[in-house]
Amino acid sequence: MSPEIKLRNEALRGNTHLICPPSAKIVRIFTSSTFTDTKHERNMLMREAYPKIKEHCRNFGYEFQVVDMRWGVRDEATDDHMGTELCLRELRLYQKLSTGPSFVNKAFIMARFISQSLLSHKYGYIAFPRVILADEFESLMVQVEDPATIRLFRKWYSRDDNAVPPAYILASISTHLPDFISKDKNRQKVAKEEWWKESELMQDALESAATRVFDPETARKYIISVTETEVEEGLLKAEDSIARQAIWLRRNIEDIDCQESSYALSRFTECLGAQEKVEKAHRMLRELKEHRMERRLNPDQFFHYNVHWVGREGIEPETSEEHRKYLARLCKDFTDNMISMVTQAIRKRKLLHDRLTEECLQHIRLCQAKCAEFHGRTETLERIKSYLLDTSTTAPLVVHGISGTGKTSILAMSANLCKTWLNKTPKLVLRFLGTTVESSSVLPLLQSLVHQLSMLGNQRLRIGLTVDLLKVQLMVLLKQGTAECPLVVILDSLDQLDTSNNGRSLMWLPASLPPHCKVIVSSLPEEKYEAFPALKLSFDEAMLWRSFDPPSRTVLQTTVRTAVDFLFGRLEKQHGRILVCRALAYLTLASNGITEAELDDVLSCDDDVLNDVYTYWTPPIRRLPPLLLVRMRTDIDQYIVERGADGVRVLNWYHRQFTEAAHERYCADDAHNKRLHGNLADFFAGTWANEKCKIINYVGMKPICLACSI
Repeated sequence: MSPEIKLRNEALRGNTHLICPPSAKIVRIFTSSTFTDTKHERNMLMREAYPKIKEHCRNFGYEFQVVDMRWGVRDEATDDHMGTELCLRELRLYQKLSTGPSFVNKAFIMARFISQSLLSHKYGYIAFPRVILADEFESLMVQVEDPATIRLFRKWYSRDDNAVPPAYILASISTHLPDFISKDKNRQKVAKEEWWKESELMQDALESAATRVFDPETARKYIISVTETEVEEGLLKAEDSIARQAIWLRRNIEDIDCQESSYALSRFTECLGAQEKVEKAHRMLRELKEHRMERRLNPDQFFHYNVHWVGREGIEPETSEEHRKYLARLCKDFTDNMISMVTQAIRKRKLLHDRLTEECLQHIRLCQAKCAEFHGRTETLERIKSYLLDTSTTAPLVVHGISGTGKTSILAMSANLCKTWLNKTPKLVLRFLGTTVESSSVLPLLQSLVHQLSMLGNQRLRIGLTVDLLKVQLMVLLKQGTAECPLVVILDSLDQLDTSNNGRSLMWLPASLPPHCKVIVSSLPEEKYEAFPALKLSFDEAMLWRSFDPPSRTVLQTTVRTAVDFLFGRLEKQHGRILVCRALAYLTLASNGITEAELDDVLSCDDDVLNDVYTYWTPPIRRLPPLLLVRMRTDIDQYIVERGADGVRVLNWYHRQFTEAAHERYCADDAHNKRLHGNLADFFAGTWANEKCKIINYVGMKPICLACSI
């Protein structure tokens, strides 16, 4: 039996321990590049290549996203030293979610290597560690002899005994240098220079101490660059299937070694500062390229480009025909290769998974996610176990309770433990209602259940088109359970069904079950008694506390509304007030929900958001950096639900308390609301689609006309 057929069979049987392939219909490319030496390449790809690849993906019904960590990196993220962690977290996320290519290494003039990577001649920046395990930190400090450097470490690092295991945490830069995030550029410049001076002293001390204290493998994390860290995560340590999705656009400036050291050259390769550091960077880069990457990648994953240094800037397509041709060829190679890889990956996925298999896998994934966070509730689980083992009971088991009491997690854990409890492998049919299109209305739900049960029973059945006929078919198919292979059906959140076909009346659900069949359902006792899981909000907030935080920072809110408002305030500080305000406002105002891609597009047409987002550079096509929305959603994902609507999966608030709090905070002004509703109307009406131009209002500039490229 092929792995594909085995996967399908296990999904249909409800194997909750199955390793599930990604479900999202998204092609994501993690772009790793140094910032200073790849401007022309990145601009060319954004202007010429990405729109073509995006259109190709849309023809298959897929989203296309490019993550460039240089887009929209806010001072707040730099202040908290989160850059490298965000890079690696998103790289892992895209390896998990993406269909097709996920790692592109563009080798350019001594470039670094991040995720859509431009590795060429530059080794790159060595990140200062934000977290150091307590045992390692204390071992390192023994080796630091200079009293002034020791004082710096004591100034910037504090021990956090709340961490498991205990660790030393690097303070945000603005803690000791408040002007680092000042709006006054001159004061900010002074603070940044002070930070770089102090951090460089500590970095040198860490490198020196690490090589003396630790074995070479442990010491590497204190020595290698951010670029090499990302290359290791995205390519060198990745599974073969992931590594095969990588490409390396390897640019070589043939005469770069003939150039005199200068600021312009330092943007392409390490050449300034202590000679020992320059030589070390060149040695580390050579090792990475020649002994690690070249051995990991196959020849068809390399694209070589030889060019010459031109003028003062090195790469000057405005004046050099050679460079214009180089960029055009690079862009074509990249586009052709990506389209080929995406097409193959999507076609393979279509062959592997039919609609029913995808539905089963989606509910298994949700079950696994809920079980991963599950603790306690032993008494409730024991009662469910007793029901499953009781052969005399013929009625379904109803688990009910107010919203937020953990019914979904309890049913997920019950599904996960079925095999253990029964001491045999059952046929498990699992649905978390409202989380997919086919589980949101009773008609497609019954059709899906009947289809799965008929496959499990090896029965060829013409699936009914009415609820009444499907109810009869369902009752017949529930009889397939045996003593050796019982049938268990778990339906969570019956209250999430919409009102079509009287789905909430539950007349379609059998009141009496055949032998060897068990049905477990959950529902709210009464809608009006719905309450919010305030305990979880408080728990999530307390998880962020560090042992050295002052009492003023470790205070829980006393009401649900203040807890939600506190969360919103933290999001605004962490991700930027304008971005959070607009994103959550659009989410709240879209009464039928909004897809992640739609939210991304709407925000990409909001001038206020884009003017605030672009910190370091403005790309040739103005769009919201996908990373920002993904990063923000990570922090609110547990308070957002995906529901089936209009044939797609849309985002909406998990609970009315969030809707009310967001409306009051972000949508209370009628004039402001009118403008936001207008933006939504323009988007859904296609006003700025298909290359139509929108007047872009840059801060401090006259309006210009650009395509939104949605």
